Amino acid sequence: MKNEESDIFSYLITNKDFRDWVLNPTHERSYYWKKWMDEHPTAIVEVKKAREFIERMNFHKEQLSTVELDDMLEKIIANENPAFEPEHYIYGSPQKPTLYSMGQWMKVAAILLICFLSAILIDRLAPVKVVQPAPVAVVWKTTDNPKGIKSKITLPDGTIVMLNSASQLKYPQYFSDSLRLVELKGEAFFEVVRDVDRPFIIQTERMTTEVLGTSFNIKAYDGTEKQSIAVVTGRVKVSNAAGEAAILNPNEMGLISKADSINKTTFDLKEVTGWKDGIITFKSATFKDIEEQLSLWYGVDFVKGKGFRMENVYTGEFTNETLENVMNGIAYSSGFQYRISDNKVFVYK
Repeated sequence: MKNEESDIFSYLITNKDFRDWVLNPTHERSYYWKKWMDEHPTAIVEVKKAREFIERMNFHKEQLSTVELDDMLEKIIANENPAFEPEHYIYGSPQKPTLYSMGQWMKVAAILLICFLSAILIDRLAPVKVVQPAPVAVVWKTTDNPKGIKSKITLPDGTIVMLNSASQLKYPQYFSDSLRLVELKGEAFFEVVRDVDRPFIIQTERMTTEVLGTSFNIKAYDGTEKQSIAVVTGRVKVSNAAGEAAILNPNEMGLISKADSINKTTFDLKEVTGWKDGIITFKSATFKDIEEQLSLWYGVDFVKGKGFRMENVYTGEFTNETLENVMNGIAYSSGFQYRISDNKVFVYK
């Protein structure tokens, strides 16, 4: 067990991505290492130790004299706490420095000694101090479609996103070496470029979707009763806020309710993804369904006349049609009248 803990500690302090996260945390790095800890709960103690070690090294690397470094090494090998004992944090929880086993501290001491000797050699060969460039902040971009507008976005890795009306996609200017993370509000169809070393993750109001390379549709408008993900090709892992997860295969859809439950079902491809090809499909639609879909599609508001009710449900399909042609078909078969004026549709008997 001790060897396993020592291996985890050594892995973390020599992992560049981990060191970058400790010293320069970003949204992407924090998401990745939080997920890593969720998947390795027994390693959390070693994560805290590794964070403490890296923070101490960073804080003292340009402040310790030779005598001070020797003194610190002696104290470490003797299993004593160094003179400095600042509090350290992991996800907001203060942690006091923890004593390690003799074997583990010997590894630490060896690493410290190597760093010190390397610094001496560099100083002799190049006495001019090299200033490390400041870490580059992640630049996020946002595409925000109003009602009636759709758009096509090519992400930094080549992934294609068709963004529906009244939808927003937030993504970094460049993806990291370990993760491709985007945030979605509304609806979008993704064709994700395969990259086994960098999972592609979409965060929405109620779910987190993780893939390597696949195509699928996500519908997640804020506040709606049900949000969904429908897989066209490949496999997708979807998780809710409670941490429950499900694997979806082609032709499977995951429905996430406000209660955070995940239900799997099948779906009609044209009905779910036809919007990206200009196809509006209604299947046993109530007037409320029609109103919601046409409002998003054409960017209009509906005004119902006094006592207006559509008694029947409507089934039909339109491809790249104007709002007037769509309303003609629905009104004729459903027995009501309408007029369009100033981005408003007035319906009445």
